[in-house]
Amino acid sequence: MTRTSFPWSRLGFAALVVISLGLGWWGLALDTSHQPGRTWYDVVYHDLQLFVMGADPASGGGPLSWQLQVARFLAPATAVYALLEAARALFTGEIRRFRDRRARGHAIVVGETDAADTVTAALEAAGHRVLRTADAAGLGGVGLAGATVLYACRDDTVDATANVLTVAEAENAVRRAGSGPDRLYAHVSDPDLGVALQARHLSCAEPGVDFFTLDVIAAQALAAREVRRMVGGPDGPAARTRVAVVGSGEFAKALVVGLAREWELAGDGARLTVDLVADDAEPVAEALRARWSPVAQTIALRAAPALGARAASGCRTSSTCAMPPTARRCVWPSRPRGCGTAGLVPSCSCSTASRSCPAPSVRKRPGSSTTWTGGCVP
Repeated sequence: MTRTSFPWSRLGFAALVVISLGLGWWGLALDTSHQPGRTWYDVVYHDLQLFVMGADPASGGGPLSWQLQVARFLAPATAVYALLEAARALFTGEIRRFRDRRARGHAIVVGETDAADTVTAALEAAGHRVLRTADAAGLGGVGLAGATVLYACRDDTVDATANVLTVAEAENAVRRAGSGPDRLYAHVSDPDLGVALQARHLSCAEPGVDFFTLDVIAAQALAAREVRRMVGGPDGPAARTRVAVVGSGEFAKALVVGLAREWELAGDGARLTVDLVADDAEPVAEALRARWSPVAQTIALRAAPALGARAASGCRTSSTCAMPPTARRCVWPSRPRGCGTAGLVPSCSCSTASRSCPAPSVRKRPGSSTTWTGGCVP
């Protein structure tokens, strides 16, 4: 939630109005008390006229009370202040647009997406001034000629090349103007397209133009941090280290690739096992091994189908047993068919003197603290 500042200027203006009216009323009541036929309506009318310097008792000369002396200067000053504030509010937008068009040394973010918000927050946290526009048509209004860097982060779910085209338009505008940002970045949500564009860019590079995918950048940063944590202990990495990645989306795939690359540099001969847990884990793992040599050669990537997929394929699931944990007893039989190649599934029952119910939903692998809720223990 954004905290709004207290409107001190409005409070001060209201105080000036009240003081001006109060002193004017007081002074006019004193200085016009000797006039025949004077009514309180006349006092109120002349009091309001003080704001436009039209009150006859205050402009006729002669001795005046100090209350009226102060009010006849304070009221017009308050009126002038109100006019200035009204003009400022009226022309603030125009003044801001004028300054934006002539800005220098700033960054431009194109788009109104979550990616654009993320890039903007990172730039502002680093101390950069950021100007934003919804599309390429507004580049002139955010000072393209004076910018140092541009990030195109429009929504590219429908048109995957939307940000590439934005960068192309910006590059053409910079060439025509003879000045503009030295670096142009296009966000590409599809990692495969991003890799293809980067490969084409390397083969026929254009100075200052590049492409990025936030999921890949975030996954690489997370992989680097986790690998440093795993190998940074006093004894170095364990002989066999195991990591589970849940999901098969673009971020999960980029994380697996990032772990493989980082482990290739820092693993020091130790073996890293990555369990990819998803309904489509097997085809995703095969595709990653075929495409990325570090995944195939550096780590052991295992496909671990999700629990829902195992239940659908015939693996035993369990019902809920409402007995307390102390009343449960579990027997570990041989591995059931179709439930993977490693681990055992316990057949548990809950019993008391008065009732029993089979197959509780909570299962534990022998010697492990990991709790599973049905399906096979990988």
